[in-house]
Amino acid sequence: MKQEIITSFSELHTLLRSKYRKNYSWLFRGQANHEWPLYAKAGRKQFVNYQDLDVFKAWCRRAVGFIDLPKNEWNRLAIAQHYGLATRLLDWTVNPLVAAYFAVSSVSEHDSSIYCLNKANINKIDPNQDNIEDVVEISQFRPSAHVGRIIGQWSMFTYHPIPQHSLNHSQEDGIIVERIIVPAKYREKVLFDLNFYGFNETTLFPDIEGLSRYLNWWSSNENWKKENTFS
Repeated sequence: MKQEIITSFSELHTLLRSKYRKNYSWLFRGQANHEWPLYAKAGRKQFVNYQDLDVFKAWCRRAVGFIDLPKNEWNRLAIAQHYGLATRLLDWTVNPLVAAYFAVSSVSEHDSSIYCLNKANINKIDPNQDNIEDVVEISQFRPSAHVGRIIGQWSMFTYHPIPQHSLNHSQEDGIIVERIIVPAKYREKVLFDLNFYGFNETTLFPDIEGLSRYLNWWSSNENWKKENTFS
């Protein structure tokens, strides 16, 4: 897998502009630990022995008590993913700075990764025609904007019919994955720069929970308060 290492926001900007801005075939994903594999949450060890599609149907039956769900099953799956259910979807974004935020937003001693996926050779799901059970290869899916988080995060998904199969090893199938490494000691600096440009909890989670999380981050971060005023 090709990779680059950046040590500042300006280096990230230069790399994105010189390489990934050339076309619109790239999707991006941020992960807090560069050693984590690229697979859907339903493929994690604690979930591999359960029937994730049956659990998803149970989620749909109960979720209507909290929100209005769309009739389309793929968009329901996208909403379930955004609210934490273990599904066969893997989150991506068309905005690389959104991915950068998710890569560096948590406190960690690990280097983080911004994964770059070329979607040119990945089959597109037609949410109005394709049934979930009938999709048998890794595919891409653009959800409708039924919830604010999908809008704020510029969301795209890949669907993984075998969720424990990692995208890290899929290049033999013609899928191109590259990554940008953010060393651990630069994570906080990149996070501050992203906040300056408006990429933070309030914009990526445009609801009252996101607002609370952002204010908690601001009020508890002494390094940030030394150089900034609150508004």
